[in-house]
Amino acid sequence: MERVILGLKFVNEGSYAPEQYDVFDDIGIIAYARYGKLCVEYPWVNGDEIIYEEIGGRYQGAFADEEERTNKLNEVAKAIVNFDNERKQQDDYSKFRVFWNKEFDEFMEKYMYRNKVKP
Repeated sequence: MERVILGLKFVNEGSYAPEQYDVFDDIGIIAYARYGKLCVEYPWVNGDEIIYEEIGGRYQGAFADEEERTNKLNEVAKAIVNFDNERKQQDDYSKFRVFWNKEFDEFMEKYMYRNKVKP
């Protein structure tokens, strides 16, 4: 499932639990978000943690309903855009994003896209 919020494309990369998304902008991957303990990492897993919030029950791995999903993913999109705008002020931003997306693409090609179509 894909959805676009504030110009960011959220691609659901997991099964039901945990509900998780790779988030793309016009350059490429920009964040990873997952439910359970709502965690958003920039530019991807093990990156800067820009949101961490415990929501849902201990064994709940997905949003309770579409309203909660829409509200939380809108919060996530705003946080990513704000964090990325701050990052853009740094001198190494463009090099970082180009390097990161090259590394990400190579990783995904090798380990994840064997039988999938790229987002």
